[in-house]
Amino acid sequence: MGPPAAARSPGEPTTSSKTSVVLVDGDCVLCDGFARFVSAFDARGVVLFATQQSEEGRAVLRRANAPMDLSTIVLVEHDARAEVAKDDRIKTHVKSTAILRVLTALGLPLSTLGWAGLALVPRSVRDGAYDVVARYRHVVFGRKGEGGSCALPDVVVRRRMGRKIPRELLGE
Repeated sequence: MGPPAAARSPGEPTTSSKTSVVLVDGDCVLCDGFARFVSAFDARGVVLFATQQSEEGRAVLRRANAPMDLSTIVLVEHDARAEVAKDDRIKTHVKSTAILRVLTALGLPLSTLGWAGLALVPRSVRDGAYDVVARYRHVVFGRKGEGGSCALPDVVVRRRMGRKIPRELLGE
């Protein structure tokens, strides 16, 4: 096990057999905000980020048999434990389920919100609301680089985006 969260710098990985990679639209301000939010509350450093447009992002999507779809967030979870069957080690989630599963990884109180959303709100309702936000996100929030906004992520997000995604997820 890695050092306790207080001894690690933000964004530094924990030693774990489970990896969560969040793939987002690299031009989306709302997606960037979500990555910053998660980075701020992920004290254990368990969530990695990549853009769907990046070489690594495309490789993870191929490995997970998921198409590149910039209208949705994609969460790819990899469990490298030996007792997990090889065919069951990679799980892919999209839209509202991806967001709520990321929240479950962040610890209290956000994990409670994630689990409650998954358990209490039907997927059709969650994904319907997600689709509306996704359709208008560029209109409401803009695109990176528009209106003088800086497209460079903060140091924590850069550190998490710069971490190596496990080779198993890249198909190497």
